[in-house]
Amino acid sequence: MIGLSEAALVQLSKGAAPKVVLAWWLRQRMAVPLRWVSERLAMGHYTGVTQAVSRMNRQPGRRLQVLRRKLERLRTGEARWSRRVVIVPEWL
Repeated sequence: MIGLSEAALVQLSKGAAPKVVLAWWLRQRMAVPLRWVSERLAMGHYTGVTQAVSRMNRQPGRRLQVLRRKLERLRTGEARWSRRVVIVPEWL
C-alpha cells in the first residue's frame, strides 16, 4: 500500500512521510507504546512519534493525506508484510 520494503522504510529519514503516517496509524488503532513504534520504524527518540502523530492530527500535508487515506482503507485483519511492498507491518 505504501510501496516500500521493510529495508527501504528503515533507510528513510526519521520524519519521512511513510513513517509519520504509519506511526499515526499504529497509535490510532493499537495500544502500543511510543518507544515500540519508534524502534520498529527507526524514528529515533520516542518523542518523535508523538510529534509525528500530532502533525497528522493538526495539519497533514498533501503527501501525508494521500498515504493516510490509503491506510484508512485497510482493515487491521488485512495487515501484513510483503517482500516487495509494505502493506502494513505484520507486527500489528
